[in-house]
Amino acid sequence: MFRCLGRLVLLLALLTLVPWAYCALTPADEYWRARALAKVSQYDQAAHWYETGLARYPDSGMNRDARFELGECYFKAGKSEQAATMLRKAVEGDPSNSRAPEAQMTVGRCLMSLGKDDAARREFAKIREQFPAQKDLCSEAEYLIAGMCLEKGDLAAAAKHARWVVSECPTSKWAPRCQLMVGDILSQKEAWDRASEAYEKVVADYPDSKEAADAQFRIAKIHYNQKEYKESLSALRDALSVAKAARLLNSKMVTDIRNLLSLATEMVAKSKDDGAPPE
Repeated sequence: MFRCLGRLVLLLALLTLVPWAYCALTPADEYWRARALAKVSQYDQAAHWYETGLARYPDSGMNRDARFELGECYFKAGKSEQAATMLRKAVEGDPSNSRAPEAQMTVGRCLMSLGKDDAARREFAKIREQFPAQKDLCSEAEYLIAGMCLEKGDLAAAAKHARWVVSECPTSKWAPRCQLMVGDILSQKEAWDRASEAYEKVVADYPDSKEAADAQFRIAKIHYNQKEYKESLSALRDALSVAKAARLLNSKMVTDIRNLLSLATEMVAKSKDDGAPPE
C-alpha cells in the first residue's frame, strides 16, 4: 500500500513539472485539440496545433485531412496568403480527397481577397478541369470568373462563362445570376432588343427569384429610356409583383422601382393631357 502511494506521489510530482502542452502522445491528441478549437472559432490556436501535429508526426495518416483543415483555419483567420499556399499544396498532394474541390475554391477566394484576380481566375478554372462532377462548385467558379471578366471589360469572356452556367447548370442558384449578367453584358453593348430577351428569359425561367425582379426592372428602364412609357409602366408593375413574391418589398431595389414607377406614371399622364399617345 505504501509502495503504491509512493509511486502515485512521484507520478503527480512529475506531472506538475511537465507542461500539459507537451503531453500529446499521438497525432490524434494534436488534431482533435485543433478541431475543438476550430469549432469555437479559435482559428489561430487551432492552426498552432495543426502545425504542431504536422511537424511532430510527418508520417501520420491523419495529415491528409489536417493539411486541408489547417488551410481553412488560415483562411478563416484572415491569413489569405498562407491559406492559398497550404490549400494549393493540399489539393496537389491529395486531389482525390473529398475536401479537395472546396479547398480549390477557397484558393481562388483567397486570391480574390488579395486583389490577385488573374491568379484567382486560373485557380477557379481548375474546378471545371479537375472536378467536373461538382456542378455547384463549377457553376459558382464560372460565375465568379464571369464577374471578374466583366469588371475587366472583357465582355466576350464574361458572356462565355455566364452562358456556360446557364446551359450546363440551369438549376444552380448561380444560373439566374448568370442569365441576368448576360442581359447586362448586352446592355453594355447597347443591344437593347437582345438584352430585353435575355432579361425576359430570367423572368420566364426563374419567376420567383430576386433576379427576376431585377430583370423586370431592367426591362422597364430600357423602355423608359426609349420613351416607351406605357411598356415601362407595365414592366415596373410586374417587377413589383415579382419582388413581393420574392419577399423583397423592403429592399433598395423596390424603392428604385417605385421611384421610376412614379416617373413613368407622370409621363403617361402628361401624354394623355397633351392629347397625344405616349411614345
